[in-house]
Amino acid sequence: MGVRAAPSCAAAPAAAGAEQSRRPGLWPPSPPPPLLLLLLLSLGLLHAGDCQQPTQCRIQKCTTDFVALTAHLNSAADGFDSEFCKALRAYAGCTQRTSKACRGNLVYHSAVLGISDLMSQRNCSKDGPTSSTNPEVTHDPCNYHSHGGVREHGGGDQRPPNYLFCGLFGDPHLRTFKDHFQTCKVEGAWPLIDNNYLSVQVTNVPVVPGSSATATNKASMHLPPPPFPFKLFGPSDNL
Repeated sequence: MGVRAAPSCAAAPAAAGAEQSRRPGLWPPSPPPPLLLLLLLSLGLLHAGDCQQPTQCRIQKCTTDFVALTAHLNSAADGFDSEFCKALRAYAGCTQRTSKACRGNLVYHSAVLGISDLMSQRNCSKDGPTSSTNPEVTHDPCNYHSHGGVREHGGGDQRPPNYLFCGLFGDPHLRTFKDHFQTCKVEGAWPLIDNNYLSVQVTNVPVVPGSSATATNKASMHLPPPPFPFKLFGPSDNL
């Protein structure tokens, strides 16, 4: 027995009309009653809706925007609650706009409950201003000078400072402050930098036992007593 494929959405009304025209005694076919015509039209619209691509749930985008709006806020600073409530209202509005596409999505429903709890904890009103989803982050322009660790704000006709760079890598290969490249094979501890401001000592060991090729496995830095004659940068500094 052959299996007949289901008609597509576009061909469904035509197939229904052809089936009706093949029935005996109904040629030419009589016009359908207005109520039946309205029912068929409604069913056709429902089928057409089934053929459309479902809208994608955008709860992840809403959450990402909320994190971006609140990542820079400091809970100990003045005005934190006001800015946090603005971000929460923007978060809630985003979830409302994507609610139809997120029905049955556990992440979406968890986010809605979380927003409600946070708004209750912070005494946030549902009505009020919201934060922009594209906040403009302004960075403090500054110039770092190597002498005395002085930090000066941008502006004026000051010449930018010149920085020197040296690098140690490989066997070891050394790039000096004057951009000279050296390759040497040395085992043990030896000074890489030694001046009035900084002392760096490295230790090289054979790559494999008995090999003349070495690699650096330790670096020790020695600083003069404070106050330091230069600026120390940490991982949190914006360069």
